[in-house]
Amino acid sequence: QGLATLGVLDATDPHRRTTDVARSADDRATSQGWQDSAWAVSTQIVLAVAAVMRCEPDAAHDHVEAARHRELPGHPQLTAALGTLAGVVDHDLGDRLDGWRGMRLARHQAGALDLEDRQIAFAALFEHAAALDLERHRDAAEVLRWAAARIGGSGEVALMHARQDWASGHGPTARAHLTPLLEGRVGALLPETPLDADLLDAEIALTRGERTIARSRLDHALARGADLDALRPFVLAPAPVRRLLAEGAGGIGAPHGFVDRVLAVDPGVTGAPPTALTDRERAVLALLPTQRSIHEIADDLTVSPNTVKTHLRAIYTKLGASSRRDAVVRARHDHLLHARSAGDLTLGG
Repeated sequence: QGLATLGVLDATDPHRRTTDVARSADDRATSQGWQDSAWAVSTQIVLAVAAVMRCEPDAAHDHVEAARHRELPGHPQLTAALGTLAGVVDHDLGDRLDGWRGMRLARHQAGALDLEDRQIAFAALFEHAAALDLERHRDAAEVLRWAAARIGGSGEVALMHARQDWASGHGPTARAHLTPLLEGRVGALLPETPLDADLLDAEIALTRGERTIARSRLDHALARGADLDALRPFVLAPAPVRRLLAEGAGGIGAPHGFVDRVLAVDPGVTGAPPTALTDRERAVLALLPTQRSIHEIADDLTVSPNTVKTHLRAIYTKLGASSRRDAVVRARHDHLLHARSAGDLTLGG
């Protein structure tokens, strides 16, 4: 019981220590035949979370399955945690839709349970991110409202607000939500949350051409990620951030061994979505294969030419494109545009 409790407590700290302590507890439970106890189940949950953060979905699946079918009368919080983790594992094994549905079901089944704040933060962050990846913005907003009612004022709620605004094309308000978290004025319940905030701000900075800020944010995230042994946020990062990472953004002091481990992971292993464009960026992208000028695209979308130019810069950054033609080619490769049709015309550079 003491080892299991230490493992749960250490879950707020680097995952290496968490894993070591939890494995000791698991070994003791196995040797004594205590696998059906709530203590052993909590140990499997800790090990599963650590495996998720290391981008080892198969190992996480094994830990979840080892605990999922145990009888846990009087421990509905553990049942809720296993339901969330099962959804996360399904998502990371490539079934993004069913994974999100599993997380959502676990939250609804938990109902008004008196869950620990960290459990609420974990469940909310993962479900919210999965909903945004699937472009289910209303469902994401529902999760955010649930989290705000339970853990309002936390860094996790600030991060979800920022993610939702950024996905909706509202960069300035996204940064406004991030700033208190980045400056340490808002506390986080989970150790990865400040790391996720750094990576999101790096993405925003790259889209705005603020490369120095992006490098600084990425360096800070890398230092924390290496300490936590948390590969997942970097593996799931959008293409521009991963390209910056591959360029050796950290300089001499970068944790190069950790960076190598991140880059060695195929993003598909964690069910990473295709390049994420906002709805407005997709609307502009859909008109790029034509010969419409920027002014004509602006007229079609009833926005200003400057707004179209802003969206174009974001599209180029996210796709890693250097021209309009290049953006179309890359978008087709990423299945963000349909194959060439008879109406497509020759593009200028």
